[in-house]
Amino acid sequence: MNLPLLTVCLINLSCCAIVTTSCAFKMVYFPLVKESYIEEELERHVKAVGIFIFIELVTSILMTFININALLPLILLLCGYISTGITLYYNFKVFNLHSVENEQLLHRSNIIRLMLWLARFVCVFAFILSLV
Repeated sequence: MNLPLLTVCLINLSCCAIVTTSCAFKMVYFPLVKESYIEEELERHVKAVGIFIFIELVTSILMTFININALLPLILLLCGYISTGITLYYNFKVFNLHSVENEQLLHRSNIIRLMLWLARFVCVFAFILSLV
């Protein structure tokens, strides 16, 4: 058993769980937020989750360098970053032009983002099980 790899994987899994939970929270909480608090809520969300997303990237790269079988979680992480960028784009569109269409696009992008992070969580968890 490779102890440094296992340690990095557990850190990655913990960060992935936090980000996945924040994605699910965003899906539930966003429709309940008043229009005047949307911008403030996004700023708090980015500050709270940003460090975990960064740590997840660093540990994913380390996992891939140590064991090439961890390439799939890294690819899913990069896809998750793309979906997060799309979600942030639609979130800013909701600030500027609060319409039903923009909210629906934001909701759809949040669903895709949540599915990617859930798939990543399962993939990292399966990778840890293969190590043990």
